[in-house]
Amino acid sequence: PSDADANGNVATVLDVEVAAARCLIAGLDPLTSRVALVEFNDAAAMLGGFTNDMDAADASVMSIGGSSGGTNFEAAFLAAHQAFLDAEATDPPAEPSEDPDPGMPAPYRADVFLTDGIATSHGVPRDMSDSNLTQSSADRKSAIDAAKSLGEDTGTQLFGFSILPPDDRNRTGTTLPHCVAAWGGGR
Repeated sequence: PSDADANGNVATVLDVEVAAARCLIAGLDPLTSRVALVEFNDAAAMLGGFTNDMDAADASVMSIGGSSGGTNFEAAFLAAHQAFLDAEATDPPAEPSEDPDPGMPAPYRADVFLTDGIATSHGVPRDMSDSNLTQSSADRKSAIDAAKSLGEDTGTQLFGFSILPPDDRNRTGTTLPHCVAAWGGGR
């Protein structure tokens, strides 16, 4: 057990995910970075659009409610996919300069995906002959397809982080590595 937010209470997985997201946001440069947040359980919801206002992004993270319902990876990837497409439509990428500044990194798109790693079924009945503990093979396929589409259609690289308590009996039941590896280039 840990105290992720230093309030004297044992942290939940969600507490650790919120602390990790806040740490990531605090390390971003608002002059070169934009962030958008997707909250998900059975469904996914955008917590605002892309912004370089890191204080607003931090406040959005702090507004994330308690976990309830399932863990629908597909919905999260589809929401992120749409957010990247919407951002591109309203703020298209700049044309490459003929003389780029060698000190500036190339524009980069990343999806940092924080989860307890256990994608639970969201409407597709589980095949009891399947060895996965928590999710049907159809659910896994839909999540993998959504992750693949996110990467291929938007040029986004997915970085997945599973945050599980050390005593979680389902720690080997995660399908997150399959989702990340499905479209390649993920970590």
